[in-house]
Amino acid sequence: MVFLLAGCGTFFGGAGDLGDAAVYDLDGLFDTKIVLEKGDAFALDMDYPGQEGYAFEGAVFDPAYVRLDKYFEVKDEENPGEIDRVQYLFTALQAGSTDISVKVCKPSDSSYPVEVFKSVHLVIEED
Repeated sequence: MVFLLAGCGTFFGGAGDLGDAAVYDLDGLFDTKIVLEKGDAFALDMDYPGQEGYAFEGAVFDPAYVRLDKYFEVKDEENPGEIDRVQYLFTALQAGSTDISVKVCKPSDSSYPVEVFKSVHLVIEED
């Protein structure tokens, strides 16, 4: 089963309340591997691609392995009203391997296909 989450449940403001979650900065990366333990909270942190005309289409993941707890859009401190970064906060639910794909589209061009912006391969180990 795969789950796609678009921009619902959005939280605005400064950096999200990520608690004690491990934060993975995905700037400059396309394909990333993360090893963590069952029960771990982790956040995927990345630049907002709006400057290039893209918008987030959502995150695709298997809800048997990870749960999306929050999605934050972090405002740009220098340009209020502009989004600077996004953060997806997840919890690892069960041991195994799975992938998370963050997808983008170009709202100004309906013929442009949805494409993968970031790909994360997770290895979840028993705690």
